[in-house]
Amino acid sequence: MDDKHHRKIILFIAILVVLIGCSRPLTERETTATAPAESGKSLRISSAGVGQGGFAIISAWLFRNLKPLYPDRDMWLDYHVTGTAFRDGLLLVADRKAEITLVNTHHLTAMALKGNGFMKRPIPLRAIAGLPFFDWCLFAVDAKHGIRSFADLKEKKVPLKIATGFLNDDNLVTFLLMEVLKRHGIDPEEFKRWGGQFVGSGTATLARKAYLAGEVDAIFQEAGFMPGWHADVKKRPTTFLSIEPAVARQMQEEFGWNSHTVPPNHYPGQKEEFVALDFSDWVLCVREDIEEELAYRIAQITVEKAREIDPQIATFGGTPNEFDPAMALKTSIPLHPGAIRYYREKGLLSN
Repeated sequence: MDDKHHRKIILFIAILVVLIGCSRPLTERETTATAPAESGKSLRISSAGVGQGGFAIISAWLFRNLKPLYPDRDMWLDYHVTGTAFRDGLLLVADRKAEITLVNTHHLTAMALKGNGFMKRPIPLRAIAGLPFFDWCLFAVDAKHGIRSFADLKEKKVPLKIATGFLNDDNLVTFLLMEVLKRHGIDPEEFKRWGGQFVGSGTATLARKAYLAGEVDAIFQEAGFMPGWHADVKKRPTTFLSIEPAVARQMQEEFGWNSHTVPPNHYPGQKEEFVALDFSDWVLCVREDIEEELAYRIAQITVEKAREIDPQIATFGGTPNEFDPAMALKTSIPLHPGAIRYYREKGLLSN
């Protein structure tokens, strides 16, 4: 890590300290009951694919409001490198090393609960709230290669260098890339035999930098919403490969993973619509066996104190609107009973 990144991290930690010290938590008057003391227990929150910057801000906000209610509990957040911990963050919950987790994307929560696809075993999760935004994955290829579809790539066997997530079993983006290729009839090992390469850039930002610098020919990454794509495409004409309908149906049927149609002219020079895998929404989750009162409190904080967080500062995707409590109920897995009780009391959920 270079000095510039060190300075950013130090500055970021200093800002968090100020935020924790200066922001007003929920007071007893704002709560509906006194939270029970749980002396000797700790609360730990992990990230499952959420970038460290946004994760740290949201974790600090949550603990800043929980600490007055649970003063005897130590509260910890798990540090991770951005672009990692998609699986490992969830395993911390399964192994009882974390009680709370912030998950990117809502599709991953469904995989975790079922133990299919990217996840190799079920994770005992329950949702507290969805944090909605709109995002999708892009398969972007330098237009000079003349590849307009996955069928073209398979037929022409162009030895592309594709920037994607980290090349390990912990990266959801890389998993999706391999699934997309295989389901379009392109075996990843065969792709490498004809000269293709996978480059583990890690994050979408780093992948875009490598693409713009000419270090790679293509990108498969999330964060399709990023405005920077528009400037990049103007500098390097790009074709966006569309997921075939049969593949989109397979992903939906097997994993509950839906797709999104990007309309023409969303990006400069993009004359036709294309289908991309969805990558929307963060979900705040807990282990299913945490006490109901704690889940109630987390739901309460999420709804009543959400406006303390600037979605742009917390690096939410896209251009999120002002927080709508009704949107918190839109999750891919069941809500925790404590959260259900809170939402019913507030009239957000019917009995």
